[in-house]
Amino acid sequence: MQHTGNTNPAAAVGEGQPKPDLGIQLTEQVVKPTKIAALASVSMEALQDYDSFAQWIPLELSRALVNQETAQIAAGSGTAPNMLGILNTSGILTRAMGTDTPIDALQLAFNDLRVGPAFATADLVALHPTRWNAVRRLKTTFDSYILSPDPSTGQVESIFGVPIVVNTFIPAGTGLVFDTSQAVPAYTRLVLTMGVNQFGDTEWTNNLISFRVEERVAIGVRRPSAVCTVTGLPTS
Repeated sequence: MQHTGNTNPAAAVGEGQPKPDLGIQLTEQVVKPTKIAALASVSMEALQDYDSFAQWIPLELSRALVNQETAQIAAGSGTAPNMLGILNTSGILTRAMGTDTPIDALQLAFNDLRVGPAFATADLVALHPTRWNAVRRLKTTFDSYILSPDPSTGQVESIFGVPIVVNTFIPAGTGLVFDTSQAVPAYTRLVLTMGVNQFGDTEWTNNLISFRVEERVAIGVRRPSAVCTVTGLPTS
């Protein structure tokens, strides 16, 4: 159930007087789990001759699956079999950086969540690594870092107390600001599962062994106004 707003606010009520009805506005959203999968086939000889190779293949398959899962969650088109990603969900808040500094734009997005329909509180920002790198390198006119006056003190991984996560599948120049407590629940119908088969159509004949990884997952943006995108952030 997606909450898009209330018709009326709560109100002070006199003794014996009727209470106002919020008129909660809900939209039923049907979310179909998306299957994400990959295969890798290698020769029996390669697995026999290189022990570490046999351990590496499942890791590479899992990495590839998680990468695609992230891409789907961030910007899936919603056209089957793709899931509808956060950036393509209608009703989320948006802010363009414009003439603001990147730091100001993110702070203003925090405020957009707080004063918006969800009265949300930003508790996570997702950025492309290059964008976050550009923000961290911002300097004053005295050539000192704005977010960290001394790089030797360690990495800056938050802004105004809000944690930053980075991922290469966040579009260039775009930031996502969330209230994770109410924005995007996730659903799992099939956990990441690894299978091995050497008896397929060609495997038995050609001495191949196939590895398969798959999962079925879905997301639902329960309160679109608990998400805000920030566009126009520096890309270098």
